[in-house]
Amino acid sequence: MTIVIMGILATVAVPSFREAAERAALRSAATDMIVAINTARAQAVAARESINLRSTDNADWGNGWTIDYPATVQEKDQNFVPKNGITVVETGANQTTEFRATGLLSTALTFQICNTNLVGEPGREITVTRAGRVTNTDFGGC
Repeated sequence: MTIVIMGILATVAVPSFREAAERAALRSAATDMIVAINTARAQAVAARESINLRSTDNADWGNGWTIDYPATVQEKDQNFVPKNGITVVETGANQTTEFRATGLLSTALTFQICNTNLVGEPGREITVTRAGRVTNTDFGGC
């Protein structure tokens, strides 16, 4: 009887745990993107140098993104890689943006982050103004 009850509990708990892990992966990717944006902007102002944030492979933000420091800055490039199932799209099709020494961006950005392993769940939309203001809201288009 105990084994039957444990089996029933396991069949209920495992899907819930999997969904919780997928939601955490989505939140993690959104947080990593915001950290990268804020770090690139702050480093550009501190170093008084332009610093780029770009998709790692210059093609798909879902494969990761990089804070690309110029040779004159002692910092090493920082790479961010989302977990499997996470898609990241920059709606303006920008593969790179420049954070200028003034803290301003070369162009405004909007990232839509989704988890393909979550059906019917909202993703995150991160917008960045040219002045560097970041907002993070629900995105229902996943």
